Amino acid sequence: MRLSRARRKSPAHVLGRQTGRVWPRVLLGTAIAVVALFVGAFVALSFVDWNKYVRLAAAEVKSATGRELSVAGGIEVGLLPIRLIAEDVSLANASWGSRPQMVTAKRVEMRVALLPLLTGDVRLKVAVVEPDVFLETDAKGTGNWVFGRAAEKGQPDTPSETKRLTVDLSDGRLSKGVVQYRSGRTGKTRRLTFDEAVVRPTGLSGREILIKATVDGVPVSLA
Repeated sequence: MRLSRARRKSPAHVLGRQTGRVWPRVLLGTAIAVVALFVGAFVALSFVDWNKYVRLAAAEVKSATGRELSVAGGIEVGLLPIRLIAEDVSLANASWGSRPQMVTAKRVEMRVALLPLLTGDVRLKVAVVEPDVFLETDAKGTGNWVFGRAAEKGQPDTPSETKRLTVDLSDGRLSKGVVQYRSGRTGKTRRLTFDEAVVRPTGLSGREILIKATVDGVPVSLA
């Protein structure tokens, strides 16, 4: 009888029971730490004045292109996953354009991959809801996508020699969008509409594009 009790209370048996109790505590502590870090990052981002950065970005766009960038709905931080959300975004059209805005979007969501930032690369995952892109040319054939002083000369802009960050659109999704093209010479407009268009990574360095749309009412698909 004493031998049986000794076996029950052997050091290996006691150690096994203690180890079995420790691992749930370790996992629970790790989970709490991760949640706390996640919440802390979200709270920190929430206190940033993102509208200030929007104004700075708009000034840079104005300087580089001569066009106004507007985020009428302001900026907010989304949770799960953490992302920046811009509401009612627009980019002004050329001064000679037939409508005020060249591009509008009801909502733009952006996520940045954190690790590539350490090497100076910006990898974005962007989701755009209800984009409306209006491309057009004037009577001379100059497109409204030609920006700055080059638009006055009818020539493309000369690339700047200033060192800039590498921006990689690694993953993009457009929902319920429309793209129109108007010829300034003929006055005719062509219209492409789509429920969803996707650009996503494939393989080691490739990109995959999937679009189901209609062009002037005719269904088309691209893969």
